[in-house]
Amino acid sequence: MPHWRSFSLELVAARAGVTKPTVYSHFGSKVGLLQAVAQFQAQQALIQFSPNLKATGNVRRDLIGFSKTFLSNMLHPDAIRMHRFAIVEAMTHPELVAPLLSAGPQKLTETLQHYLESETKAGRLRCKNSLLAAQHLLGLLAGMDFLAIVISQMVPSEAEIKKRVTSSVDVFLKSYAAEESSDED
Repeated sequence: MPHWRSFSLELVAARAGVTKPTVYSHFGSKVGLLQAVAQFQAQQALIQFSPNLKATGNVRRDLIGFSKTFLSNMLHPDAIRMHRFAIVEAMTHPELVAPLLSAGPQKLTETLQHYLESETKAGRLRCKNSLLAAQHLLGLLAGMDFLAIVISQMVPSEAEIKKRVTSSVDVFLKSYAAEESSDED
């Protein structure tokens, strides 16, 4: 992946072996190309997350599996480069913000929200506002460390990720687990 400062439609066309007008005919503009990339990345991420969000009757285990996949993927060096790229491009192309958010974070949040709604209906969780609950869990997982990681690209170890996931899910469940539910492993 080329460095974000060198990204241009000319470079994309050259790497693809086509002309710049061909790139324009497919994407319309640099922003259109970026939107297509964001949508593709989001679809790939959702494919990875979906299997980890199937209800098994053990909410803690389900959320730990989902959270480990989420955090490991979010902190992967390629993902960190994409986060940096998205931040810079969104600053220079504000029209990208809504499509970038709807292509990735919003879809992920909705996927988690639907899971939390189904577990609330099943009586294992008590989420009055499942969207807010999904945002709470994702916020616990990302935490303040995310900014430091994006800036430094010093990715935590698997053990640190596991510790973060377990503590985040446990804090989440203290607020949202149904009283009679005990999902201990």
